Amino acid sequence: MDILVVGAGAREHSLAWQFIHSGHTVWIVPENAGLPLHSVDININDIEQIISFAQTKKIDLVVVGSEEPLLLGIVDVMKKAGLCVFGPNKEAAQIEGSKAWAKAFCHRHDIKTAPFIVCTTMKEARDAIDYFDCSVVIKADGVARGKGVFVCDNKDDALHQAFLMLEKKQFGQASMRIVIEKRIFGKELSALMIVDGERYQMLPLVEDYKTIEEQDNGKNTGGMGAVSTPQWVNQSMSTAIETTILSRTIEGLVKDGIHYQGIIYAGLMLDKDNQPWLLEYNCRFGDPECQTMMVRCQDDLAQWLQTAAQGALCQKMIRWSDEMAVSIVLASKGYPDDYESGYVISGFEQIDSACVFHAGTKRQGDCIVTAGGRVMTITALGKTTEEAKKHAYDAVEMIDFNDVYYRNDIATR
Repeated sequence: MDILVVGAGAREHSLAWQFIHSGHTVWIVPENAGLPLHSVDININDIEQIISFAQTKKIDLVVVGSEEPLLLGIVDVMKKAGLCVFGPNKEAAQIEGSKAWAKAFCHRHDIKTAPFIVCTTMKEARDAIDYFDCSVVIKADGVARGKGVFVCDNKDDALHQAFLMLEKKQFGQASMRIVIEKRIFGKELSALMIVDGERYQMLPLVEDYKTIEEQDNGKNTGGMGAVSTPQWVNQSMSTAIETTILSRTIEGLVKDGIHYQGIIYAGLMLDKDNQPWLLEYNCRFGDPECQTMMVRCQDDLAQWLQTAAQGALCQKMIRWSDEMAVSIVLASKGYPDDYESGYVISGFEQIDSACVFHAGTKRQGDCIVTAGGRVMTITALGKTTEEAKKHAYDAVEMIDFNDVYYRNDIATR
């Protein structure tokens, strides 16, 4: 097949890498420094130009990796243009586009999620914080690139964060409305599935490391590392996730008349009884969850995505390696706040024991330089978690750039 991947982060690099290894001809927009021979310099939100390119190249399948074009409705426009595209339409993508919408959806369809209150004013926020009278989580209603979630351990912190979002417009339009919810304690887990409108196939469970600091402290990020599949997960947990969260999600979408074709990502918390609670939905592959899964995929994943986009998801099960996978994100010091870019990256070309997926990088002459907060994801396999972790960190030690930052405790929970 001729495949076009939309989005130039490490997630999209790993998808393109998997498709290329399966023998497909792959293009990626916008440019990704890790795939210079496959990249096309088109703005990710220039839908008309992306469609023109896809039609000129007679693309068989478009895979949209990033949430931004999905929320803008790229799938709706592409389908009208006659393209086969994997990803939810604009209506379906609101499962990620609005936390308040997703919470109401869970309430309608008996999907366990934390008690919540939606607020648009500081008075409402104060009343909500007083009502819960405990540790709360405050979320921007809209998309804030993984940075719009704050765990607040006391009322003062909660009031301050609500003020920053509602009054100081911390995330612009995305935080004009916020969700305040009771904090659920436990172990976080990411569950993803391929959906064709009515049927789904569950993908390997992944443990994500979201905060910037070690021991799960500090601000939330887009993700600083991941493990697939964590050894503490057992079959009863997986079954509970599928029956109480994933299948009810599909049933709810069908009942609501929402035709969902694409990836559904369920961010979960497993409580002390190992029962899953839905924290959030995403309408696309997670990052770095995707990178962590792609190195384990032993099938031609593009075939499943194409049949899902056609409403006829392949009923065969995708084959996954029994090996463990560990991903470590290299970031620019200062992320997720202010950071400097433009530093030359060295050492990654010599790595052969792990995969290097590019995110915030760009080509500058003969060099690759930093160009974002999350710069690269290093992903390695191993027969055990310890082995995969060692391969990943050994590779990380080979890479150097000014102000490099990464967590040293990935795969240690």
